[in-house]
Amino acid sequence: MVVSVAAAAMPAAQGYDSLGQVESASETKDYTQQVREKKFGDDQRIFVTDILLPQLVAPANRGNISRTRQRIRELALREAGKEVFDPINTLLGESMVRKAADNDVEPLIRVNAMLMVGELVAADNKPWPGAGKPLAAAASDGSLPSAVRIAALAGLARHVNAAVDGAGEAARPVVTSLLTSPPAGDPAARNWLVARALDLLPAIAPPPAAITAAAGILADEKAGVDHRVRAAIALGRLAKPDAGVDAEAALKQLRLLAGAALSADLTAAKERRFARTIGSREGLSNPGAPDSLTAPPPLDFGGAGFGSPASRETEAAPTLLVLEDEDAVPTLACRRNAWRLFSLAQAIKPARAGSGLVDLLTGDAAKEATEFGAVLREQALALGEQPDEDTLAKALAAIQNTAREPEPPAADPPARGRQTPADSPF
Repeated sequence: MVVSVAAAAMPAAQGYDSLGQVESASETKDYTQQVREKKFGDDQRIFVTDILLPQLVAPANRGNISRTRQRIRELALREAGKEVFDPINTLLGESMVRKAADNDVEPLIRVNAMLMVGELVAADNKPWPGAGKPLAAAASDGSLPSAVRIAALAGLARHVNAAVDGAGEAARPVVTSLLTSPPAGDPAARNWLVARALDLLPAIAPPPAAITAAAGILADEKAGVDHRVRAAIALGRLAKPDAGVDAEAALKQLRLLAGAALSADLTAAKERRFARTIGSREGLSNPGAPDSLTAPPPLDFGGAGFGSPASRETEAAPTLLVLEDEDAVPTLACRRNAWRLFSLAQAIKPARAGSGLVDLLTGDAAKEATEFGAVLREQALALGEQPDEDTLAKALAAIQNTAREPEPPAADPPARGRQTPADSPF
């Protein structure tokens, strides 16, 4: 009865077509004043549910839905007394969780509804702790669309990274499940979810199954290179005596990965050049024509006004054309490889504070790992300063030169030539 009377007192509650109209409405000013005075009763709830939240689905706001989502949250919480933050956030969170789970709602709205849940803040402007469990539940719900699960995991990551109370505990089963049993369906969505799970792994006190899964990703040659790099990062950050990380096995796979990541891009560039060469030769109208990239000499018209004989002789000399190599390794690919090498170096031994795989090693093994990490970091910085194919090739050569040469068995005759270990890809 109270709710009905309050609703009748707001005849324009659902009559706003755009967020701009709501922002300047008298109801909005009244609501702000009321929550500032720590009031959040039926009238204020009706304002949120009947005026604010419908703007997320309003057609007029569709072109700027990201700002609409953020502005709804701001209007609901701005100037609110800290005593009413929890009830406001609870109403927003529960409403948006229902919206995100509704199969009759279009995907764009469902994703933004879940994003809003992850963006809710407490009175101290930190992520609202009450959103942790709903976000974890949505991120692990296989019945939800992948995009909604991604939005939920993004919000959960904010909570974990901000060290919100209970966030790590809520995220632990989600992360473990994503790594041990990656979701089926869209490969791009699956890759994103697994990548984010690897990023969160060091912060959630992972169980042994999750660590084993990360080690398996690092060792899986069929897995994406960047996934394997992220797995190495996670294992490096978890490298403590009681964590169950096999540092020797991880370093073996990391060494293989460092070279494979670079050689793949160099090989692709080589194949592009070969394909273009074959294609250009097949396309020649005159098979016997020369294929050198030289500029043709200028035409000699033999008359005055077209230059003296001396100048014509100079002009006739072939000039080499300087062409940009369109088939070279792209700059962005070089920068990506710089990130890969630097990340692998950090996994071995962080440049500053933090744990690394070398912490679990002793003696010569620790020394060799440290030296290899230094090479990776040096080449990463060189690639960052000069992101081109030549620098990439030099980086690969430097990594190859770090491969240890095993001593031949005493009973065998001395081996000829350079020897490489059986696990070396070079």
